[in-house]
Amino acid sequence: MNSISMVCAVAADCDRCINYHQTTLVERLGISPEKAEKLRNFEESDIPKEEKTIYRFAKKVAFGEQLTPEEYMAVRNLGYGDAAIVEIITVALFESAMARHGAVLAQHEDSLDWPAEYTPSEFYKAHADK
Repeated sequence: MNSISMVCAVAADCDRCINYHQTTLVERLGISPEKAEKLRNFEESDIPKEEKTIYRFAKKVAFGEQLTPEEYMAVRNLGYGDAAIVEIITVALFESAMARHGAVLAQHEDSLDWPAEYTPSEFYKAHADK
């Protein structure tokens, strides 16, 4: 689910969200930095085609792009049932909304000056302005 969030953050072009999800993938979920980086351009990466199918589906749903019946069935054919598809859709929609918010408003917010318990990780802070 966090990888889907990363893909949606990249599509919304929100550096703050991208950095947050990349940090979470690496520091909290143990994904290699190389794999997390591949999510920035998953279509051109060597990520397995099954994963690409899910990311493509999530990205299209998140940004209101039309799905073909074949694209929808490709997700079903990977073994995803109704509950899993609803979860993918929910994560994609929520993250795309948050990332679009961040892409527009992050430059006007003071999140890096919040009290310590709400402060992003050191990795996040080091990359937040890139």
